[in-house]
Amino acid sequence: MAATVMQQQPHQFQTLDNAINGPSERTVIPLVGHIITDEDVGALQGSKLEPVNLNKVVKLLTDPHSAMLIDRHLHALRKVVKRYQKGFIMKDLVAVFKILNVCADRIEEQAMYIQPMIAILKLCAIPFLKEKSSDEMAYEQICVESIAQLGYLMRVPCLEVRQQICSTLVSFYCEKPPTQNVQRHKANTLSYNQRVLEQSDVSETLVKSLALLETDLDVKLAVLDVLQKLSKQSAHNCNQMLAARVALRLCSRLLDPDPSGQLLFRSVDILWNLLENGDRQEVCQQLNNLVCISQLRDAFTQQLTQGYSHYDRQLRNELLVISSLVAADCPHAPFVET
Repeated sequence: MAATVMQQQPHQFQTLDNAINGPSERTVIPLVGHIITDEDVGALQGSKLEPVNLNKVVKLLTDPHSAMLIDRHLHALRKVVKRYQKGFIMKDLVAVFKILNVCADRIEEQAMYIQPMIAILKLCAIPFLKEKSSDEMAYEQICVESIAQLGYLMRVPCLEVRQQICSTLVSFYCEKPPTQNVQRHKANTLSYNQRVLEQSDVSETLVKSLALLETDLDVKLAVLDVLQKLSKQSAHNCNQMLAARVALRLCSRLLDPDPSGQLLFRSVDILWNLLENGDRQEVCQQLNNLVCISQLRDAFTQQLTQGYSHYDRQLRNELLVISSLVAADCPHAPFVET
């Protein structure tokens, strides 16, 4: 009987070992990790942004070995325009404006860069995109410098580019932004756009650009339209414009040839906005000279003798009030001489 017990013990030990460690030859069952993203279950709303490596585009445009590969340049620029239809990401703005400046420098020699540049400028009218709320503060100075660059691009001797810059600034500063549903990104608000534009020097730059537009009436009127809107809403913009002596520049050219009549209207409206929102004393000082007062006199006489509509009478009255304010604030203004 003892022998029988001894014969059973190894079997018992083997059974216990199997219970603890499992059989010696186990079947391996593979583990499958199921990773389900928010995008898979439809939690993310809006279009998916597929950004381009803009630094590679900059290198393609500027590298001496690829500087003459114009077809490749145009293909890359079209790809940028296609991918960023919902707006540019704030962290990419430095590269975006490097691309714009390269295009600007090449337009005189290669007109093929005009349309891609205009397409990129149109996208700059759309509020920039942020990945998180802190991006507004982190990239604010970059946004300010980017808007300033739009003013500097008025140097480009191209009618279409200059007009698009004006249109972009008006949309960026004044118009209600379009709906921008982009996954993992959120568009900046109109108030943020207005703040960064006012911190830039674009108002002053646009005034200085008028010197380039003496023979280009259409663009000059587009610039005056921008200045009209910028001066209507912000004292900061008005004082920047006055720093570039905008009152003197505009008043001394009130009666330049203009079949549309818009030059006189827009110039007087800007002067009125400057008196209301800017430094009134500075405006009067800039108008305190024989040239400006003569222009005010001639414009008033023209509206008095040739204007019959309510619009003409209103313009005449504004000219009279502006002249009266100059006379009141500058006792030695040369009104007698005129």
